[in-house]
Amino acid sequence: MSPAMTDSSKSQPPVEAVKIDPKQNMDQQSSTLAHYSLLASLDAQKRLESAEQLMQLLVKFQSEMDAPNAERNESASSDLNSCYATDVTYGLRRLLRGLSSSRDAARQGFSVALTELLSSLPMLEVSTVLKMLHDCTQENGNRTGQEEKELHLGRMFGYMAMCKSGMLSRKSTTLENVLEIVTGLLKCATKKSYFSQAAYQVLIAILKEIQQTDLSKSVSEAMIRLVLNNGVTNAQGLWFAIEAQHCAPSFDKWDEIMMGWKSKKIILHRKNKDLIVDILKNTTDSGPRVHSVWTTIINLLVEKNSPLSSKQLSIEEFWESVEATLFTTSHERKHIGFQVFEAILLIVDEKQIPFLLTPHFLHCLIDSLSKKNGYFYKQALHTATNLSEIASEKPFIAFPLMMRLVGKNGSLQFDTVTKTKTVENIITTLDTDQIESYIDFLVTSFTDPSSMLNDSLVGTTSSTRVESVRRWILQQMFQLVRMGRLHKEQGWISLIIEFVVVHGFFKPLEVDSKQEFGKVSDDISTLSRERLVSILGALGNISLIDSLKANEAEESVDDDSNFKKYARIPRAHLGKRLNGDTWIYYVCQLLKEMESNKQLTPLGKSSLNASAHDAIQTCYDLVETIRERKAATPEENASLLEELSSFESLVLHILLNIYYEPEEFTLLAKEIKDCYTRMHPQSEAKPIQESKKRKAANAQSTEATDEDMEASPEPIEVIVDVLIGLLVKPCTLLRSMVSDVFRGFCSRMTSKAIQLILDILSTKSGVQGASQLFETEGEEMSDDQEDDTEEESDDDDSDDNEEEEEEDLNAPVDEEFRRKVVETLGKAALFTTQQSNDEEAESDDEGIDDDEMQIFDDKLAEIFRQRYDIKQTHRSVKQNVVHFKSRVMDLLDVFVKEAPTSALMIPVCKSLIAVAQSIYDNSNETGLYTRTESILSQKICKAKAIPIVPINAAIDALKDVHEKLMGASEIKFGKLCNLLSLYLVKVIKHSSDEMKSTTTEASQHNAKRIKSENENDSSNSANASMTCASEVDQVCDIYMSTFTGMLNKDLRVQEQMLQGFIVRFSDPYAAKIALRISSMLLSTFDKPLNLQIKTFPLICALKIFSFAFKHVVQTDVWLNQDEEQGIAGGCKALTDFFKVATFALDRTKSEVKGPFFFSNDRVCELVKEILVVLKRAKLYLRPAKFVSVCLTEELATIGKDLIAEKKFKDFKRAVQVISEINRVCLNQEFTKSKKNNSKSKK
Repeated sequence: MSPAMTDSSKSQPPVEAVKIDPKQNMDQQSSTLAHYSLLASLDAQKRLESAEQLMQLLVKFQSEMDAPNAERNESASSDLNSCYATDVTYGLRRLLRGLSSSRDAARQGFSVALTELLSSLPMLEVSTVLKMLHDCTQENGNRTGQEEKELHLGRMFGYMAMCKSGMLSRKSTTLENVLEIVTGLLKCATKKSYFSQAAYQVLIAILKEIQQTDLSKSVSEAMIRLVLNNGVTNAQGLWFAIEAQHCAPSFDKWDEIMMGWKSKKIILHRKNKDLIVDILKNTTDSGPRVHSVWTTIINLLVEKNSPLSSKQLSIEEFWESVEATLFTTSHERKHIGFQVFEAILLIVDEKQIPFLLTPHFLHCLIDSLSKKNGYFYKQALHTATNLSEIASEKPFIAFPLMMRLVGKNGSLQFDTVTKTKTVENIITTLDTDQIESYIDFLVTSFTDPSSMLNDSLVGTTSSTRVESVRRWILQQMFQLVRMGRLHKEQGWISLIIEFVVVHGFFKPLEVDSKQEFGKVSDDISTLSRERLVSILGALGNISLIDSLKANEAEESVDDDSNFKKYARIPRAHLGKRLNGDTWIYYVCQLLKEMESNKQLTPLGKSSLNASAHDAIQTCYDLVETIRERKAATPEENASLLEELSSFESLVLHILLNIYYEPEEFTLLAKEIKDCYTRMHPQSEAKPIQESKKRKAANAQSTEATDEDMEASPEPIEVIVDVLIGLLVKPCTLLRSMVSDVFRGFCSRMTSKAIQLILDILSTKSGVQGASQLFETEGEEMSDDQEDDTEEESDDDDSDDNEEEEEEDLNAPVDEEFRRKVVETLGKAALFTTQQSNDEEAESDDEGIDDDEMQIFDDKLAEIFRQRYDIKQTHRSVKQNVVHFKSRVMDLLDVFVKEAPTSALMIPVCKSLIAVAQSIYDNSNETGLYTRTESILSQKICKAKAIPIVPINAAIDALKDVHEKLMGASEIKFGKLCNLLSLYLVKVIKHSSDEMKSTTTEASQHNAKRIKSENENDSSNSANASMTCASEVDQVCDIYMSTFTGMLNKDLRVQEQMLQGFIVRFSDPYAAKIALRISSMLLSTFDKPLNLQIKTFPLICALKIFSFAFKHVVQTDVWLNQDEEQGIAGGCKALTDFFKVATFALDRTKSEVKGPFFFSNDRVCELVKEILVVLKRAKLYLRPAKFVSVCLTEELATIGKDLIAEKKFKDFKRAVQVISEINRVCLNQEFTKSKKNNSKSKK
């Protein structure tokens, strides 16, 4: 320590003299003590609040002490007791001691409070605080290593608090004070390696703090010489030297300090690049975090206004020098490298970001992202995510950034290799100009792929590498169209389509011979045609953005959201260009224009025959005819416009596919033209006449003669057949087109046309079904495949795994397979056969040697391999059948949505429920069953629009559904049948109501049509009213037949079936069901006991009667039908019910066991239902009639006998109900019931 510092310290009183009187200001101390404990809180907000409140109290106490002693001199400031309040001196000492505490966040909280306290005591000298700090952090030999570590940390925090509080800028601060702090920091830096960076951080802060004082020059020179005494050889020295050159420009003795450096006055000079890199690459020794020297260097190199910017390193030169060292060596340096890259990424200029993606960095990034279990996967993923976020925040750098990732130094398949969406996310941020630039880049690279050949394709030939590049370019173009988050505009989409059409269907006449890869291969041309189909399929669900509307919207919308700035075209224009034309029309027009271009030679058209050329021209002419017809059709005729659009779309797709499959689609073109000519003749009068004829033919379709069967099919039938045939194709574009086109023809569907669809759904599953649906595959099957088909046909609905297990055990012997095995084994087979025929005979034949056995093994393996391939083929065929049926099911889904009021809904329902019945227990067709169930339950049964159909046809369908319901073994299928039966009843009721309605002209026409159809089907039966009445009876008969069938066959009784039916259609079916149930039950009790209805079904039937009686509409009218109209009505139903009740109560007394036995619970259920019906009947019947109809005397007598039975004495619930029945029967509540009866009549 210097003499000056020693003298200064001697003049101050010792710190030990500062004592706190425990009796002085006890209230004030107690108010501050609570805040010290909160300074160690882990919650940063609580620490700050506590420090703020503590400072407010200490400043208040000090101001109260300063008021009477305002004229004290500065010489007395060293006397703490006389100059400062007791709480202040205690707080100063307490805070200094707390810096060495490791409890929670004590060091952080106490340092903040100490900084504020020192800042609020301007008279306090540095020497005093240094003495107190050194005493609190004094070392001795008895301390452990952990305690010494905490003391050194406390001392460094104390130095930093003194620096931040501004004490070093006070006039009382001397050079010796500062050097004492510097010496202490250098001593701490040598204690532990991880103290070094923190100590130098405080040194740099001190150096910057003293620049505003009078001692700045002397202190700076002394500090620089003391800190850099041994030169600049490590990261800490480099960091301090760089900061010193910028904050202490007055120091000019760098030649004496920077020994061995080429440029001494400018450390970041280009000449010092190698020395800087050597020092920086060793910063991994200080810890896993980036050393602060990196941040300092990067900030200085990025600074544009620096006076030394012309001589010092640029950020590009610096990164180019260090990235090769960081990303090509150890794991530690790679770890630091990623952190340095992200640090540069946050502060560097946006235009410089793409230049940071150097070859070594990209290679390390791609390699790290490709290995999820690698050391740097999470860090690399964080870096890739930051790149995507920066591109999103600053779209103008997205394009050059993406070019680096997929360029020569990156990887074409960056997202695929790294399993991320980095490039995809960056592409979504591109604006229109950038997308067009990207497309230009792709086109240029396609023509000259040499610029894209990188190390990722090493090991392949030049032609293969070029093919890979061109395949990637075509895939990128498809991705641009398919990306949902990318704003679509007609301009750049047209560029992509034109490019794909040119390279898919044409080739230039002259190819530049200087270009090594100028010629496009046939495989690339084929891929271009495939990509065109994929692009058209993606465009079918895309709405374009009009650039002009986007600009207008951008001006009118205040929101900064990029998405809201664009004005989207309505959904009606999905899949269309801005002028309303479809994209496939645009493609066909391009083909037509390019075929006339003399610079292009068609690739596919030259191989087409004359018929294909004629079909192409026919399609072009037909399209123009359809478009002219559409232009002449008014907008009010929406159905005709939709049909014409469907025709146009179908013809255009056929036209395009002639280039792909000329033989098949050439024939389709002729058929579609014939259909259009028949459906839309040129004259205006013919369509009306033909429409009338067609309607008349449809009305009599059920009685078609042999001549009608031999006649040519209707155009709609041909169209449906063509659409079904297109569904077999593996092309997604054709499948989506089929659904859209079919939607336009739904209004023209006939029974034969819809039957074409239903026949496919009714075919068997498996290989047999495939042979019926796909005739070509069935013809190509070999003999052994046909044999296997016969063997496996019975097991098509079973699980694949069960097939493999059971086939070898239970399947019949395959003679063809046996023959092949015998032919292969030859002598060995004969030898084996002889032994099997006569086990005791001794064979004189010689055995087979090892070579022959090896040959036999190979042949056997080949035979079994062929058999395995056959099985795999059969399995794939089964899947194809299921998938094909699912696509056909899509057509039915469209029909149900578009034509819910069509009379064809009845055959559709019958077919769908039959399909559901055949596959609901087949695990291989679960998806098809789910789809069928969804259409029936969600689309058909819940439809608000109800068709008007022939009643007899609907009743037949209802019978069919109930037959399937009777055989249902699964609850889910039973519920589906119940829903469909309710829908059919609703259809029957609606059709019946329309028949009776004569209020409007439309309803009269429908009634005549339905009446005529009913008359044709029922051979001129009765009039309309009688038909309606019989319809109600038939529906009731169907439901009762199902219900009684369930009761008689001991099946699970579907109570909800009848309850739902009664609730939904209470008028008139509730009364009918009640009457029929009572009659049915009464008839069973005329038989011997063993033939009577069993107990559980009896209870279910009585519950249904009670439920139906409750929902009868106009109950009083129904109960009087017997007297007023002379027909069986409510009174008969009630009488029959109570007769059944008396028989059932009598049966409860018997001790018979089995299904006819009445347990206590069953008795309780029985008497409860009797009581419910009895009370409701009493509300509507006069007393005398109530007694006669409800058999009250018999019930009362039986009730008394039951109460006297021993078996019911302990069963209180039944006794209570029976007693209630007796009271009602004996008219003990007559007064109350009379009042209720009068109320009900009112």
